[in-house]
Amino acid sequence: MVAARRRADPGGRLKADKDVAQAGILIEAMAPRRHHDLADAWTEAWSRGPRWRSALVEGLSRLPDEQSEMLAAAIRRAGGSWGFKAEDVGFLKDGPVGAGTAGDGSQPPSKPGSSP
Repeated sequence: MVAARRRADPGGRLKADKDVAQAGILIEAMAPRRHHDLADAWTEAWSRGPRWRSALVEGLSRLPDEQSEMLAAAIRRAGGSWGFKAEDVGFLKDGPVGAGTAGDGSQPPSKPGSSP
């Protein structure tokens, strides 16, 4: 989803659309049973700073509602077992990513077994 933002040239728009579609397919495939892997990827990208957060928000906004809700639910489930809230990594309490959270400077919490 982050790479989709970097496509400025005319031919790159098609590539960006393909990147977002592929991200959606991965979300659909992984959300039911591999939500921890999705949460791990999201929180790692979120921790890279404001530009990455902004790119994540933008990429997620391009997904169909069903896929963005699947990702939000997966992040919530993983967060519940890891001891953090989805709001800590940019998601609204009852939905996907909220506007204005991309550059807030917050860092995701450490996962069990990882170094802070």
